[in-house]
Amino acid sequence: MSNKELKIFILFNFSKKNGGGSTFLKSLKKEIGSKGLLCKDPFDADIIIFNSHHEFYKLVKLKFKYPKKKFIHRMDGPLSSNRKHGNIFDKLIYQFNLYLADATIFQSQWSLSRNLNSGLKLAKKYKIIHNASDSAIFNGINKIHYQPSKKCKLISSSWSFHPNKGIDILNQLDNSLDFNKYEMVFIGNEKYKFKNIKNLGVMSSELLGKYLKSSDIYISTSKIEACSNSLIEAVSCGLPSITRNCSSNSEIVKDQRLLYNDMDELLSKLDKVRTGLNRENNYKYNFKSISTITNDYIDFSREIYEDINNSSVNYITFLKLVINIFLFKFLSKLRVTAILKFLI
Repeated sequence: MSNKELKIFILFNFSKKNGGGSTFLKSLKKEIGSKGLLCKDPFDADIIIFNSHHEFYKLVKLKFKYPKKKFIHRMDGPLSSNRKHGNIFDKLIYQFNLYLADATIFQSQWSLSRNLNSGLKLAKKYKIIHNASDSAIFNGINKIHYQPSKKCKLISSSWSFHPNKGIDILNQLDNSLDFNKYEMVFIGNEKYKFKNIKNLGVMSSELLGKYLKSSDIYISTSKIEACSNSLIEAVSCGLPSITRNCSSNSEIVKDQRLLYNDMDELLSKLDKVRTGLNRENNYKYNFKSISTITNDYIDFSREIYEDINNSSVNYITFLKLVINIFLFKFLSKLRVTAILKFLI
């Protein structure tokens, strides 16, 4: 079977702005389309890729309608790392993975390990495939070099306002950074309020790429990342990226000179990296282009498509999954989600 014959449908609401995951899936969709493998109608698909907990109702309908098509689950989380009652949401996600997915893609080794520790039963094929940024936007072309006569330009970004995205580090930087040597901008959620750091708000990927290329150093502050899209965007633009040493971050940044565990270490490494700008460019990263990552998705999709094993789901399982979705949404509105741990 040639590449041109394999057809892939991505189940995701691309009209919503959902942060890094949405940005990656848009890039993946564009690349699959450029190879002539994307289809707009799931009827025409050989492989249906669904993402984490999104579009559960549509997923059940598609699996019911096309039980012989192969479904690949791009796993996120675990959500218990970031959300109140996230462990209950994880249980629901794991049910859908067990009963509806023919295979699973994990964004990092960390995400795989943490999901297993959270109760995921891994009985089917899986593969770890990191995220990637849009190479047409996030690249080193026209990167502006550091000018020692001017302040060193720092940048950080985050679409989410969740505390685990690093507001603690950003606040400490806002209060302790030497703003005679540095200036700093933050791009993302408008709820972040600073005295010295300039919050430029949410912007398009194209504009974000220009800001990254005009900056000198990226500061990654997030505690919990399945695979940080914002970090990959920064390193793709050629920025030295000083990165919090936790979750999956060290799978992307492989250089101890750029990893920090506390504020003192961050400030110390920041000064060293600034001193080496325009001279030090051999930092070690582990990331691939969106074209290469897309090929990884396609190759894995082909492997699953050609697998002779066929999954089947009975009517009772379908009914159970639909009821669990309804219960989750209904009890969430009533703010009594904890009851679900006795029901799911």
